[in-house]
Amino acid sequence: MTDLQPSESSVASELPCPVVGEQAPLPKVIYVELADYCNLNCMFCGRGAYVNATGDKGGFIDVEVLQRLEEPLRAAEYLGLSGRIGEPLLHPKLEYFLRWVYQINPNIRLRITTNGTALSRKMAALLGGHLDFLAISLNASNAEAYFREMRPAGQRSAEPLAWWSNLIRRVKEFIEALPVSDRNRVRIIAPVQRDNIDDVFDFVRLVSTIGCSHAVITPMQVHDDSKIDLSIYWIKDKYNDVMDEAAALGAKLGVRVEAARFYTNPQLGNVDLEVLCREPLEAAYLNMEKLGGVAPCCQWIEELIPADVYSDNNAFERFWNNDIYRQLRVKRDFKSCKACGIARGFDEVSFHFTPFLKKNLIASQRCAEAEALSEYPDSELVRVCRSLSLDLRSLRRTVLKLGVPTERLDAIRRDGLAALPEIDHACWEAFLATDPPVDEVDLALGGCFAGVGWFEPDNNPETRVSARWMGGGRVASAFVRVVSGRAYQIRVTAHHLRSLQMASGLNLAVCGQSLEVQRNIQDDGTTRLTAKLSEEVTRRYGGRLRLLVIYNDNHGYEGWVSFSRIEAIPTGSSTQSSRRYSRLVTRLRKHLPVGAPLPPGASFG
Repeated sequence: MTDLQPSESSVASELPCPVVGEQAPLPKVIYVELADYCNLNCMFCGRGAYVNATGDKGGFIDVEVLQRLEEPLRAAEYLGLSGRIGEPLLHPKLEYFLRWVYQINPNIRLRITTNGTALSRKMAALLGGHLDFLAISLNASNAEAYFREMRPAGQRSAEPLAWWSNLIRRVKEFIEALPVSDRNRVRIIAPVQRDNIDDVFDFVRLVSTIGCSHAVITPMQVHDDSKIDLSIYWIKDKYNDVMDEAAALGAKLGVRVEAARFYTNPQLGNVDLEVLCREPLEAAYLNMEKLGGVAPCCQWIEELIPADVYSDNNAFERFWNNDIYRQLRVKRDFKSCKACGIARGFDEVSFHFTPFLKKNLIASQRCAEAEALSEYPDSELVRVCRSLSLDLRSLRRTVLKLGVPTERLDAIRRDGLAALPEIDHACWEAFLATDPPVDEVDLALGGCFAGVGWFEPDNNPETRVSARWMGGGRVASAFVRVVSGRAYQIRVTAHHLRSLQMASGLNLAVCGQSLEVQRNIQDDGTTRLTAKLSEEVTRRYGGRLRLLVIYNDNHGYEGWVSFSRIEAIPTGSSTQSSRRYSRLVTRLRKHLPVGAPLPPGASFG
């Protein structure tokens, strides 16, 4: 193949082209498809379309062919073992291939995506010391879900629980056998959709049990019409709630939960792909050449680059200097670039549905044409909230729970922080009109609760603390209900206060009444705020309380503060009595219908 100059129509003349007329430097990353065979048949995978296109159920590439990549592999910093369609770690000569790679490039690091079925102590010995990251697509939290959605090939007669238990045992043994420095490079992945979203908490617990420190939750991208309704795109607020609670749970278990959120990032708008996209400069994706070509990136939707990288020892260099690569290195202006995922927000339709399905969504009036073309209606409100250190998803959670129209939040776009008191008052009025259950008050602020003025969660698996930052207004509320006519001690746990002087800027109020606050810095670095709440105050609104946490930083108490818990403890209770009170409440609830309030005036202890 001869080297071709990019066409004038596709090259911006004002931009220099450092690689036209010369050989491009070899890539830093080489992704190699070792297999297009897989021992699973996952319901969310596009493998079926690949098998139909190739007429081949899959196999493994010859190692001798891969050794023709010696020159680029010597130069590479990373080797990716692709899990695009097949399972790479099932390759029968994997050990031989990797030992050869380590010999020619001792410092190379591996990037692997695997379904985990081939993991073992022996595999840990082969991969250990060379991992950049290893992602295990476990994709389920229990045997039933695994067999339903992963559908192991040739295992229809297997007893699901025994098969699943064996898989989990081997994954755990693999992680335990890795060098300690490699264990935090392992990620366990699960795609989430409507039918499995409630399994996410068990998935996080499972990741902790296995001994992994990272759980990654990804949205299931929809490939065909039959699965459109499964997308989390239709349940944005529920998805956000589950992810926030899962992240809070993960922090307590020492697991970092990575998951995107809706209503978090504004639309990117015009982005400079030449700056953001390094793919044509640094990464080569090599498949088994059964499709007649390869793509220069994972977003490519047009004509493939002719696949000829294994025919001789110089074939890769010809491929790497193909005219399409040359044009991309000048300017990312192909159709694929304009629809690239780098420029897409999580809230956009494009992130969750393929281009073909977007047309169907418009035709069926499931979404407006503007929305399907990636216009993000809430983007400006998200941008304003972030600039004010407010968490829009937390605000939406509160107004939706209390029945306040979400349109009330549009005032933030117009009035900024000045809109918060009116929104908070509307939520309080709505809360007064409800009959929430009387319960022990122990709000874990890193998760889901009703309140206004907060910023994003602060989850720290290293310290096992889940907290939430106070928003830019420096006043944040929480709506709770306690036993009417009972006195309480309010206890708030704050973080990131470096001195008593900073702590003196913190105050508490309940239903508009300021409280006398005691502030104590604990041995663990947290600050404990305590205040007494009289029987009169709890009786006034039938036990309904609007708790305000206020941080006055006008006197030089600079810095951001997060809060992990708000507790209401019956006055006069020792810790043991308080626990007894909690157990009695729980016991009484067992004899009441689900969601029913405790009887008025119920007394415990």
